[in-house]
Amino acid sequence: MDCMLPKYRPSKEEFQDIWKNCMFVPDTSLLLGLFRYSPNLRESIIGVFERVPERLWIPYQVAFEYHNNWENVVDEELKKYNIVAGVINECSKDISTKLNKKDLFKKYEATSEITEALTKRIEENVKKELEDAKQYYPKKEEFEEIHNKIIKLFAGKVGAPYSLEKLEEICKIGSLRYELKLPPGYEDRAKGGIKSFGDLIVWFQTMDLAKKKKRPIILILDDLKEDWWWIPSSKIVGPRPELINEFTSESEMQFYMYSMDQFLKYAKEYIDIGIKENVIEEAQEYRGEEEKRLKDIKSIENLVLYVAEDFKAWQDGLANISHISEAARLQGEQLANFSSVAHGLVIPKLFDFSGFAEAARLQGEQLANFSSVAHGLVIPKLPDLSRASKAVKQQNEKLSDNSETAKIPEDQPPETPKDVKKSKNDVPDTPKKEKE
Repeated sequence: MDCMLPKYRPSKEEFQDIWKNCMFVPDTSLLLGLFRYSPNLRESIIGVFERVPERLWIPYQVAFEYHNNWENVVDEELKKYNIVAGVINECSKDISTKLNKKDLFKKYEATSEITEALTKRIEENVKKELEDAKQYYPKKEEFEEIHNKIIKLFAGKVGAPYSLEKLEEICKIGSLRYELKLPPGYEDRAKGGIKSFGDLIVWFQTMDLAKKKKRPIILILDDLKEDWWWIPSSKIVGPRPELINEFTSESEMQFYMYSMDQFLKYAKEYIDIGIKENVIEEAQEYRGEEEKRLKDIKSIENLVLYVAEDFKAWQDGLANISHISEAARLQGEQLANFSSVAHGLVIPKLFDFSGFAEAARLQGEQLANFSSVAHGLVIPKLPDLSRASKAVKQQNEKLSDNSETAKIPEDQPPETPKDVKKSKNDVPDTPKKEKE
């Protein structure tokens, strides 16, 4: 029986076939990365693309995201020089400040001339080095030239946009996929709106290309998030197996995916293009730094989630205590109401409920105050006094029906009923005579 499990990594022969016949699809992250890479690294990537111009293609979503963001990326890169120059200038000024604090600039001291000369030379050299470096730092015009190269490379090689109805359908499908953490794109769900589904739209449009062209696809990304990559032990192994399985099932074409450094490495092997080894090493260092940055971000996100879950548990604990205290308060009020009804009734051997009701009411108030500061305290369930109070109330009602002296005012004697006749033995008291 043939194995029904999907094949996640192509064989050597299959890799050769993919590289020979595939369409190369760079993601938005790679195109925007061309503004951030060193000149050697950037020219090596563009050189590979120029070697296979007829096999280049980008989804409409990639073109849309690129045009929306490339100028912002250029502005960020231009600001980096000023940030670096500002930090270096601050460091040189800090040297003078610290020497001043040590009183090393006092006149007629041996150290004053030395320290003054040294600090002056440091400031002059720093200023000169920064001015020299600025000449080699890319200017806005150079970034615009990079942009024009990208436009020329992909002219006429952009897919068609989806209709509004299709985008609505993808958003609905994406919401379900993200709940199940099905790649790609679920790492972007916090962006909100249609931006949350950008990667998923790129994914569907890329599969559409494979179906239309009947050719395998190589996707190139500078995005190292886990919703694209298989990272079983903090190290990228390859594309997520779910992506390969879905792509081959939907399009019946082969698919593979590379980070920027791996793309250059295998392009040198399969396309037979001259790429210097130091460029590949630089690309690998870049990826290593990016992986470390993403790992740090993930650690912070996990910490935030842990704190949020712990805070929620704390709030739930307070809510439970609040419910208990509210129940105790209500029971206290019920007992207080009951004691006011029972007060004055002639009930044999009935204990005084008023004190117990007051104690229950106070306990409810104490628990309500305590719930604002308590965390995780296990409070035993208060006894349900409703049945007891109901039974006592029924007993009071029976006794009150049989009693003629229910609730007699204490400051007045009982009145003699008019319909009761006096007997012969009923002799009125004779008032005592006062002594003269």
